[in-house]
Amino acid sequence: MSNYDDNLPSEAQRNFASIIAERLEIEIDENILLNKDDLTNWINEHRNLPSPKQIELAEQIAEKKGEELPEDLLEDSESLSTYIDENIHLINSNKPSTKQISFAKNIAKKLKLNLSDDVLEDKKLLKEWIDNHNKSTSSGSGLKKKKLQ
Repeated sequence: MSNYDDNLPSEAQRNFASIIAERLEIEIDENILLNKDDLTNWINEHRNLPSPKQIELAEQIAEKKGEELPEDLLEDSESLSTYIDENIHLINSNKPSTKQISFAKNIAKKLKLNLSDDVLEDKKLLKEWIDNHNKSTSSGSGLKKKKLQ
């Protein structure tokens, strides 16, 4: 094996980099994909960056709050996710949470019912649907509710 082969990235490393690039909606320079050290550096620089969708959502929240989005949040997807989670109610006050939607879908599946898109998109309607149908689950006691936001 030559030194060139020793410095080729593994398939797993290339796949991981591709996943990061896809999430960030960017392309990786072909030359970086040919060098293990360069690809390792690229992964380390990009792995924690927020996606364009995260940034867009955070900017909507910041605008609603009447503030600038702190620059340090744009460098770390976990910090930005925390900011979004703590403030999402400011822009999605009538939209149900993913936990609420999942809970309703579990009830619907258990009862073999369909959930309309209108119900799934409105927090208040979905809460009413859950309250009405959770009592009807086969055990009689309903599925266990977690605290829904």
